Amino acid sequence: MNNEKGTKGTRIWTEGEPEAALAEADTVQLPKASYLKLLHAQVSHANGPEDGHIRATGLDHTALCVKDMDATIALFEELLGTKVAHREVVTSQKVTAAFFDFPNGASLELVSPEPSLGGNAGLEKFLAKRGDGLHHLALRVENLDSLLQRLAARGVALIDPISRPGARGHKVAFLHPKVLNGTLLELVEAGH
Repeated sequence: MNNEKGTKGTRIWTEGEPEAALAEADTVQLPKASYLKLLHAQVSHANGPEDGHIRATGLDHTALCVKDMDATIALFEELLGTKVAHREVVTSQKVTAAFFDFPNGASLELVSPEPSLGGNAGLEKFLAKRGDGLHHLALRVENLDSLLQRLAARGVALIDPISRPGARGHKVAFLHPKVLNGTLLELVEAGH
């Protein structure tokens, strides 16, 4: 289909159609299932030819963004019957983070903009739009910067093209939420 500017138009791709057939289109629309398969193919081959997968060593944490850190810590201490394991101000991200650790090695992170550092605009926007709630999932990986290079080479959208300092002395980086249909994914390399 051509538009007024004389461009080639938009094609809707169907599974099984040769990719070369799409070369004539300016824009290609994928049905959701096909988009997810294509995305999976991008991500599953992003860790290099040696194994073709991002080798997460486990779930590092699930993060909740909260307005009132003290009140939320008190609530979880009551609900879980345990004290917060770790709390710190992460200057590089302008946040306060607190962790409840579980025996399987995963944690529940509470994260809040730190006003004394000028706040974190992304978290403030999240709170204004959604209120307290699930913010992101974090997977533990090895060789984070190398992994980020391979992901970028495959066209995976990254918020952080190189790792940055995170809580607990870890290196962290985020994939853009559009990669996982709106879910923010953090990759974490443990500090040594």
